[in-house]
Amino acid sequence: MIKLIKNGDIVFEIQEDFVDPLTFDSYPQIIDEYIKNEKEQIFAMLLCTKKKFVYLSESIINLRYDKCILGEPLTVYLLDDPISRLSVTDIEYYILKNKIDGVNFIAVYLCNEVELYTYSEF
Repeated sequence: MIKLIKNGDIVFEIQEDFVDPLTFDSYPQIIDEYIKNEKEQIFAMLLCTKKKFVYLSESIINLRYDKCILGEPLTVYLLDDPISRLSVTDIEYYILKNKIDGVNFIAVYLCNEVELYTYSEF
């Protein structure tokens, strides 16, 4: 299990049967790539009015932002959850870290959309 942690609280738990519905990467694949240091794993949690949905961040970033060409403005698209079609109110990003108890991994809070825009070079 991967526990998403924000301000010391568990805000979401990714179960071992998780499959990202956009990339089809499974929990074992995600953990295996992380352990082999092949890929840093970042999750995007889409916050809708009453529900939370978790995806690998690369899929959400591709849906949210247009390809950026140096010197041109960045296009940011409104986003609905790709599966439920619920309107997204915010996106929080979490980075996968080591096991916390020998069994479960944690993913710690990085930033949300507002913080991403604030600290971005764009």
